[in-house]
Amino acid sequence: MSDNLSQTIGIDISKASLDCHAHPAGAERQFANTAKGHKASIA
Repeated sequence: MSDNLSQTIGIDISKASLDCHAHPAGAERQFANTAKGHKASIA
């Protein structure tokens, strides 16, 4: 049996921002919907 938990990232995209949520960790972050925000979300 594996002890690894699947991780899922959901991203809600709007004109102004990217709202990101990691499940099951429960982490939430918001990034600007700009080139700089896209790079920050990937990092």
